Amino acid sequence: MTISDQLNKVKRIKADIKQAIIDKGVTVSEQESFSTYPSKISLIPTGVEPVLEDITVTVNGTYSAGSGYDGLGIVEVNVEGHDEPILQDKTLEVDATTATETVIEPDSGYDGLSSVTVDLSYIDDRLDTVLGSGTVPINYGPNREVSAQGVYQLPSQSFSFSLPSNAVNLADYALYCAFYGGRSGLTSVDFSSLTTLSGADAMQSTFYNCDNLTSVDLSNLTTISGVRSMNNAFNDCSSLTSVDLSSLTTVTGLGSAMARAFRYCSSLNSISFPSLTTVSGSSAMNEVFYACASLTSASFPSLTTISGSSAMNSAFHSCSRLTSVDLSSLTTINGDSAMKVAFPNCTSLTSLSFPSLNSNSFGSYTNQFNSMLSGVTGCTVHFPSNLQSVIGAWADVTAGFGGTNTTVLFDLPATT
Repeated sequence: MTISDQLNKVKRIKADIKQAIIDKGVTVSEQESFSTYPSKISLIPTGVEPVLEDITVTVNGTYSAGSGYDGLGIVEVNVEGHDEPILQDKTLEVDATTATETVIEPDSGYDGLSSVTVDLSYIDDRLDTVLGSGTVPINYGPNREVSAQGVYQLPSQSFSFSLPSNAVNLADYALYCAFYGGRSGLTSVDFSSLTTLSGADAMQSTFYNCDNLTSVDLSNLTTISGVRSMNNAFNDCSSLTSVDLSSLTTVTGLGSAMARAFRYCSSLNSISFPSLTTVSGSSAMNEVFYACASLTSASFPSLTTISGSSAMNSAFHSCSRLTSVDLSSLTTINGDSAMKVAFPNCTSLTSLSFPSLNSNSFGSYTNQFNSMLSGVTGCTVHFPSNLQSVIGAWADVTAGFGGTNTTVLFDLPATT
């Protein structure tokens, strides 16, 4: 090989090296000599994955690397999936006659959350007529939370609910379905200020399925009179053990005033209505304690009158542990099917007594006790002796009130 050939080969090798360096992303100008190529080669990326030092980020943005290599200087970070934003505790007082919505400004927050709009428009037609006197202070004592979807909601921790001390009555739809569907944190209800419940659907399904609710104070309530005013009010409150209705004297109205009020309250052991004298109106206490599986005693020592179609229809249906029922003052059962299927499937019930009924107790109806003991075996029912000639031949009586092996005795002192 001639010297000329060798020089041409060196030129080709130099050109190939230059092109290889350029292909690796390093610039080599025409003016640079072959002696600069080693420094150019050192600039070629090694191919090792770039690594940033650990960095904690809380919001979207651009972050500079504390250390790194291969030219990596900044990283774009998009924060997703972090803990849901939470507003600090807030207590509101609203004018119930004008409330529509309010904006809650958080004292702190993140992820762009600066405020939450809370719809309070329902208060306008629920609580503005509670007192009939303008402003009702409502302490939203249970601290609200904001979910990841921005929903302002009741918390899961324990809290109680009460009305203002001067709220003595509830108007139409005042608390209709207010806590419907269950609020796991609600443990007690203080409505001790109430004396009258006259609004239609005023407490309809208010606390339906509040499964941690244990106590209800209605100790000064005397009258329930509105259509469906307490219908389903505490239905399926499975932890409820204490209900104070000690002042209640009258359950009346056009229909279902207290129907299914404590249905499926499976922890309720006993219930007492020491002052209740009158249950009237269609289905007034229909299914009121339906399937209260732990209920053993029900006391109505002052109850004198049950009237109205199906007034106590299925009142204690499927209360399988019920053993004691006090109806000792009952003088009037005047209404179509007034106590129809009142105690069906009360399989522990062995005795019922009606010591105060008399020959004028029943009006024009003869079906007040229709299937009263359906699904019950071996129960003995006691009546005053003078009623044998009045009701002894009724179909329901001769059929043992729909029960099995029912004994009907007219062995109590005669009444007048």
